[in-house]
Amino acid sequence: MARACNIVLTGRDRRVMELLSRFHLMSRDQIMALAPFGSLTRANTRLAALLGARLLSRKSLPVYPGNGSAQALYFLGKRSGSVLPIDDERLSRHIRQASRWDLGHVAHVVAANQCVTDALVATARSPEARVDGFRTEPELRQVFSDRRLVPDGWFAWTESGKRFNCFFEIDLHHEGLQEWRTKVLRYVEYAESGIHAERFGFRAFRVCVLAKSTARIENLRRIAETAGAIFLFGEIGRVTAVNFFGTSWLGARGANRLKLSEA
Repeated sequence: MARACNIVLTGRDRRVMELLSRFHLMSRDQIMALAPFGSLTRANTRLAALLGARLLSRKSLPVYPGNGSAQALYFLGKRSGSVLPIDDERLSRHIRQASRWDLGHVAHVVAANQCVTDALVATARSPEARVDGFRTEPELRQVFSDRRLVPDGWFAWTESGKRFNCFFEIDLHHEGLQEWRTKVLRYVEYAESGIHAERFGFRAFRVCVLAKSTARIENLRRIAETAGAIFLFGEIGRVTAVNFFGTSWLGARGANRLKLSEA
């Protein structure tokens, strides 16, 4: 434990702030899953204390009549630099960016972070898998700074002695199909470039695409057929930590659902 900003910090408090420095914006449930917290009451109490110490900041979403209240979202606070190895300029940029994101951007960020969260939780629950690494979208933005492509997440794991890795793409129907066609071509170009092995240590990769509806998935699949076996598809809310490693994915062709390790 260490003392900062008049509160005694635990290892889990540091873990929360380290997660937020990588993910930039997380829901309470995502923090609970990865910190981890076993109790909603403990999570709420501790997050409130970190907010009070200005180690965290909170972004509240609008409440619409009949829909109840949305979970608050968390990002780094102004005093988190006293705990994390982060310079003032980067911290200010981080806070400014998260506070200014509009609802569309927030929805995309949270959905992308949910994919990585589910993958990490699924691996922790599996006796046959272990995490080899992950990258969030902000981290990938730096890795892909020289390319016209930025995946929404990357995850690597070992399962039954074999190594796997995949990128995540979140489709919230905010882009047209022409933009998706361009993205497919850029992934194919990246796969053929051979630089994936240099940057991630894997010769090949899969792209796990999560979309909001069956109809949207079918449209995306038709366009991705020419890319061969690179792309796999699932529906947001139906692919979770519970079935992430199960037969939950569709290829660009065919009706049979696949496991990630068998695709």
